[in-house]
Amino acid sequence: MVPTLELRRVRSSNTSQTSMSRALTNGSKTHVRYGHSSRARDIEVVCPRCGARARAFKASERDCGVVVSDLKGTWEIPDWTVACLSCPHRSQDLTYEKLPPLFWQFTSRSAEVWAWNRDHLVFLAAYLSGEAVDGDAYAWFAPYVPGEWKRQRDSVLQEVFERLKPL
Repeated sequence: MVPTLELRRVRSSNTSQTSMSRALTNGSKTHVRYGHSSRARDIEVVCPRCGARARAFKASERDCGVVVSDLKGTWEIPDWTVACLSCPHRSQDLTYEKLPPLFWQFTSRSAEVWAWNRDHLVFLAAYLSGEAVDGDAYAWFAPYVPGEWKRQRDSVLQEVFERLKPL
């Protein structure tokens, strides 16, 4: 299954989860982004036919920005298409839950690292390298980069750069 970023679960300490929940139940509009799921518009998955990189996209989100939230009316529409970049495989009218596994996922030491697509992986590399990411399309996700990835920064970056090399 392809992950969505469930922002309300990203905070690791019980204290922050409790205060986030309290803010949301009290009607706080300042923390509305923590109570919703988000994902990239374009996702790269493993082709079910040949194992190469395939592109997953939704026709209903063609005009959306890079990041799509569950507040968008298209979130539940089962119109995902998977098109392989190496073979003729193409699947249509899929639900998000039926998408193949992410292409950009790996284990670095004990950390399960993943990215929705190559651009998201490049953003993660820049962020973990300490570069300024303010203008990046995925900068909105910077506060949600898992702490485990940050703690294992060197090994995660080594794996990321290794995967970015051949493409």
